[in-house]
Parts: sequence; C-alpha cells; structure tokens
Amino acid sequence: MPFEAWIPKNKYDMYVIGAQECEYEPRKPYQTCEEDWRLTISNHVGESYVLVAHQSMWQIRLLVFVRKTLRHHITNISRSKEATGTPTADL
Repeated sequence: MPFEAWIPKNKYDMYVIGAQECEYEPRKPYQTCEEDWRLTISNHVGESYVLVAHQSMWQIRLLVFVRKTLRHHITNISRSKEATGTPTADL
C-alpha cells in the first residue's frame, strides 16, 4: 500500500494513526484485519519506530508509534474504550 503521501517516513518523532471503517479480508499470512493493518503500518514507518500503544474497537483502529530513541520518555501508558453508538430499538 502506498502510504508515503499520507505518512511520510522519518519526518516526525511520533505518529498517531487512526482509521475508521477499517474492515477488509486480511491478506495472507495475517489472520485478522486488525493484525494486517497494524503490521502493515508498522512495516511502513520502519524499524526506527516502536509501537507504544494500539486500540481497536469494531472497525476503528488507533496506532501510536514513537522513535525508538525516544521510547524511554514514554511512560504510564493507559488506554480505554467506550462504545458510544446509538442503541437500536423497535419503535
């Protein structure tokens, strides 16, 4: 996938990448769409970065990468998620 126009390599200290409606048939050898997406983006940003947090909920994905040389500055990582969709009800 050509991500360079959207995610230039080695330009920033941190990348926070989110996607909505991110659901597709995973490519081989990946087992899930989430795994395919996470590892594809990780390969794109390259070995100079490390994934410090990721979260998925349904078809929404969020990845946070930081330069390996700065990883020691990132501490006390926490995350949570809350479903906020509108419940459907028979009217």
